[in-house]
Amino acid sequence: MSTKFFRFLILFFATALSVSADAYDTRIKRAVKFLESRKGNLSFGAVVTLDLLERNFRLSIDTQNERRKFLKTPPRKAEFLLRILDDRYRVDELSVRVPRHIMRFLPTALYCDVYGVPWNFGHHLEEWGKLGGTATAWAMFSLAIFESQRCDTKNIQVEKLRSNFATIALSNLRSVEKMSPVWIDLIVGLYLVGAADKIQPTDLILLRYAQGANGSWMNDDEMTAKALWVLLMQKTGYKPGTPFEVTRKGGF
Repeated sequence: MSTKFFRFLILFFATALSVSADAYDTRIKRAVKFLESRKGNLSFGAVVTLDLLERNFRLSIDTQNERRKFLKTPPRKAEFLLRILDDRYRVDELSVRVPRHIMRFLPTALYCDVYGVPWNFGHHLEEWGKLGGTATAWAMFSLAIFESQRCDTKNIQVEKLRSNFATIALSNLRSVEKMSPVWIDLIVGLYLVGAADKIQPTDLILLRYAQGANGSWMNDDEMTAKALWVLLMQKTGYKPGTPFEVTRKGGF
């Protein structure tokens, strides 16, 4: 590789990585515009993500009608997540304790202030996170929510879990398909556990420049909502342990 070409590469990556606040705002506004155009047809996952972003990053998007719709007709396999949309919403303890889907221990984390956590929750969460891919991503989400709910951590080695999950997620990022749902989930998770600085610059550049002309990522509302989450964390310099309002207090 010639010295001149090597210098060009350094300049290219330095330029791509240096993003002004205005550039973030432009991409954020385009994403919000796309999501606004999807109102009435937003997926449940997108609505839950956007509700979190609206409250924690002062995102200018109104999902009230979508929230009402899902609270009135709960999604069968992820009803427990409705507590994020309205703190007063409850599912029974059995629904929280029995892991029936890929989100596995997320219900326990979300309801830890209601039903508490089993003494071996940390061990199970760690073992689940070792599976890689989507399981690791949801393990990172679960840990972040557990911390934000300010539940008892005496039996949970939070720093160790963050480090272990980050190591697995970073390894997975090299092998999973770029711009796939699990790829974006892993990037969000790495921000939540404080390992964003270890993400390869090429992944972050790809994420930023993969935004379509219509403001979306892959014309998918949930992927767009999660990519938007990454942009907001990049812009604000999110750190793990930052106070995070998981559930909407008082609903409507």
